[in-house]
Amino acid sequence: MMEAADFRHLNAFQCVYEEKSYTNAGHALHTIRKAIRRMIDHLEEAFECQLFKDEELGKLSPSPFAERLFNDLRFLTATQRCFSEHIRNVRQNGRVLQVGSSSAVFRTRAFRYLFRKLQLMRQIKISYTSVEPDDAGRFLVSGYCDLYIGCWSGNTKRYISEEVAETTFALYVPTDRAADYSDGHLPENGYIVSLDGVEIDPAKLPRLCKGWESLPEEKWLLWLDRPDQCPDDVVIFAPEASINLSHWAAVGPVGFSNIRQTLRATFLRQHPYEFLPALTQKIRLNLNN
Repeated sequence: MMEAADFRHLNAFQCVYEEKSYTNAGHALHTIRKAIRRMIDHLEEAFECQLFKDEELGKLSPSPFAERLFNDLRFLTATQRCFSEHIRNVRQNGRVLQVGSSSAVFRTRAFRYLFRKLQLMRQIKISYTSVEPDDAGRFLVSGYCDLYIGCWSGNTKRYISEEVAETTFALYVPTDRAADYSDGHLPENGYIVSLDGVEIDPAKLPRLCKGWESLPEEKWLLWLDRPDQCPDDVVIFAPEASINLSHWAAVGPVGFSNIRQTLRATFLRQHPYEFLPALTQKIRLNLNN
């Protein structure tokens, strides 16, 4: 029974295709010409098709089938090299810890500060992954995300969750209207932004904004980046974030400065990284240091 073709045979084929020579391909792969020729013969037998034929000046000419095969292998080869590089990095540095959050949480000052703290820890290497709260459980279970930071915490039977930060809220108004609201005067209509879909407790809201509308997080993020699409004279109560000072100003009437929302770090109970409980505890205890 003929041995199945594997990556060795395909690598040899690609090298022969590029070098147009069995001998040169052997030099490139640090093996002898006979071994290269044997692998090409093996492929030709598997495909039941000739791959190369000799031409003048000792150069090989690929067949039409070889041309198609080479093009088809480009993506596969790139994926293999990427995977090999990933394995090499894991052996040398350990796997990178994937920290996820929603787009709205990512824009808060509290998350940015927390993420910088994690980056400074020498024991781990971290990378950010965008994960919306509705997908947090699925991403944690699949391993696409190791640690989710946000208002979502999952059920206690499957996940472990620790409070790691608090995000404060601010009142945002157009810069050219900031002076109109500095004395605490506010319009009857405004917007309140939830975080990770978690509404602010109405009992905590100042009486001035009891009738304000809820503003979807994605629209708030759009207005942050594209203030030209925001209505005039808008007033928004939202988590503290980096803002475009040429358009937005944060004002602080009485009753608005003490509202906070808790951010939690959540991970799967069966996660193979044993240091995650200690890491979340360390974040919680040392965040303000």
